[in-house]
Amino acid sequence: MKRHLLIRKVPPIGLGDWVSAQIVNPGAGVNFAFTCPVGLKFELVSVRYQLQTDATVSNRTANIVIDDGTNILSLTANNTLHTASQTVRYTAAPTLLTTVPLSNEATLPLGQPSLLMPGWRVRSNIGNFQAGDVLTNIFWVARRFDVGRQ
Repeated sequence: MKRHLLIRKVPPIGLGDWVSAQIVNPGAGVNFAFTCPVGLKFELVSVRYQLQTDATVSNRTANIVIDDGTNILSLTANNTLHTASQTVRYTAAPTLLTTVPLSNEATLPLGQPSLLMPGWRVRSNIGNFQAGDVLTNIFWVARRFDVGRQ
């Protein structure tokens, strides 16, 4: 008696495609946000942006938020205060040291893995953000996975 083995072919998940993109600079006093589109998911590798503060005397704090559109799932903060009339480049990535030797650079340690499912967002959340503060040069790197239309 012959026995037949039924093998169901499952498509491989794969390693994902590496993508890098620039987020359009928001207006003065406005945080940036990227929303993961339907049919895709991203494993966030890094986010880099520049914060230029106006002369308003107030200490700012740089934060990166991952949310599902409503609920905050992850909040990453830099423990250094960003003062008035200062320009600093922030890099958020897993396993970064919290201090760097350059005076105009700062880091934000991302949780690992930092996943973005369809509809989820990665966004800045600058504490004490002033009307004249500006976010520019916003880039992110991620692995993109096609999860099909849901």
